[in-house]
Amino acid sequence: MIANPRTRAACPRPRRPSAQRGAVLIVSLILLAVLTLLGLSTMSTTSLEEKMAANTQESTRAFQIAETGLARAFGTKTLSEVSPLPEETIKLSDSQRKVGEVTYAIRRNGEYLPPVGSLFSAKLFRSQHFDVESTGKTWSGDEATPVRSVHHAGAYQIIPNFQN
Repeated sequence: MIANPRTRAACPRPRRPSAQRGAVLIVSLILLAVLTLLGLSTMSTTSLEEKMAANTQESTRAFQIAETGLARAFGTKTLSEVSPLPEETIKLSDSQRKVGEVTYAIRRNGEYLPPVGSLFSAKLFRSQHFDVESTGKTWSGDEATPVRSVHHAGAYQIIPNFQN
């Protein structure tokens, strides 16, 4: 039987295994290396984001603890009765660990005439000015390095002028 040249050109000849060069193997190894590097960078980014979120949480907790100290200081009967209040520290904890602590102090800055526009007579009343400082501390596992938040608040209180 005589071979038809058209039929032979239409059918590709099978290649011998020794003629293959391994291009698919090289391409797949390069893709594997790129995907590995992508996975490693994603893991390091996730780890950094987790640390940032934990630091933000601890900062917010210290802020709230310091605000609690201010609220406690202003929750006293009248500032003039307790001033000067010695520095007070309150330790906050849950059932398993120490959460934080707040230290606050009230300092009297002096007495002045009532503020203008307050509708209080300067002859009958006087104004006492106070500075309240509250420091909130919290720990995220390492007690050697606490996260701190310091808050200052000023206040004045109108009291009767008993000197007249």
